[in-house]
Amino acid sequence: MHEFPVPIGGAPLPIDFAPSIVFVVLYALLLPIIIMRVLDRRARCIVLVGTAMFAIEHIVTFSLRAYASRNAGPRVSPTLEQYFQATFGGGFISIGQDVTNLFRALLVSTTFPTAGSEAASPPSAHSAGTSQGKAPSSQQLVCVAQEAHEDQPVLRKHIRTCFGIMSILFLAAVALGIVAGVDFKSALQSGANSDLVRQTRYASAGITVAFLACLLGITVYVLVAVPRVPKFPVLYLCIVCLLIMIVGLYRIGVTTHSTTSLLSTAPGSQNTTREKIAFWILHAAPEWISAAMLLGINCRRTFKTGFWGDRNSDKPVVEV
Repeated sequence: MHEFPVPIGGAPLPIDFAPSIVFVVLYALLLPIIIMRVLDRRARCIVLVGTAMFAIEHIVTFSLRAYASRNAGPRVSPTLEQYFQATFGGGFISIGQDVTNLFRALLVSTTFPTAGSEAASPPSAHSAGTSQGKAPSSQQLVCVAQEAHEDQPVLRKHIRTCFGIMSILFLAAVALGIVAGVDFKSALQSGANSDLVRQTRYASAGITVAFLACLLGITVYVLVAVPRVPKFPVLYLCIVCLLIMIVGLYRIGVTTHSTTSLLSTAPGSQNTTREKIAFWILHAAPEWISAAMLLGINCRRTFKTGFWGDRNSDKPVVEV
């Protein structure tokens, strides 16, 4: 007998059949939205390709999980469990990366000059005053100053540098999550690479939670201190960040446990009823809600992404 890290979600037992079918249906409901976003050029956005692929893949994942929960052979298949762990390990991080790219596009869009910023002088008495030609009031001058924003190329560069580094580290987190899933097969069969599986799980979830916490801090600061940035999309991304952080924290907590059998029902094995409920509520549900939130809104219009997202251009996105 050898120990290995418990599988996230536990083995696909009969108790998993009903919730697996529910999530197959829920993810299938996102397919028409994905198709609509692809066909509508005003909503088409390459930034969300990771979330879209994640949603499509999870239809397959939960379908296989439902099948395995009713069949003894697939239930203990090392290859199938390897697939489950790889998809569970990389999916939520790809959503986090999409959130980062959306927030980058939103912040960069606010650094470009807005209408009226080219004029360095205050409005004329004729345009800003009353019809009788009175001088503009101080309140009118303040309104003009608030509406007219100058170009901020230095700030734009700093935003792109910061979020570029975060994107690279998110890719590293995705890679670590997939490695943990792929190596789970050898840990399950012989105990080999068990420590590597545990360490890469910790690293993957830890990096994701840390950077989402930083992103959450930035969103809170922007909501409070930067009036130029629209509040609704920032608050929207803040909620998605919180949901993804729940998944990462759940994975960190589960990774502390080990087991000697995939079908063990001992406490900590992730096969007890309470642990199964925790998986569906703290891992599967936040992932679906996050994907639904991102796919259910026109991100191209809301976050000023254009088709490609922020492409390091010195010109603002112009929608046609």
